[in-house]
Amino acid sequence: MIQEPPRGSFPSQLWISWQVKIDVEGTELEVLRGGRDCVRTADMIIVECSVVARHSGESGFMEIGSYLSEKGFVLVDVIEMATYGRHGMLAYLDAVFMRKDNPFLSAVSREKP
Repeated sequence: MIQEPPRGSFPSQLWISWQVKIDVEGTELEVLRGGRDCVRTADMIIVECSVVARHSGESGFMEIGSYLSEKGFVLVDVIEMATYGRHGMLAYLDAVFMRKDNPFLSAVSREKP
């Protein structure tokens, strides 16, 4: 999970200034495509992605991830997962994508575990 670093740890330009959360029951990819300006200006996008189709014609995790990768984003976290059925198969997840060139990623990647 991405957690806010202590104040003063990073220069102010590393803060995430614009984030988007999308949860529209199977039409996430259509919303992303329709919101090109929003995607272009976002630093972080959180999208509910189906792993197993729950709605007719919906796009899943792989299609959404591929689309956002083409737009310059990288998967950085999964903040929620839901299962279904008696076997507990993964049904959907909330995926966090961040713009590849966001300085926050560079700063975090230089930290030691």
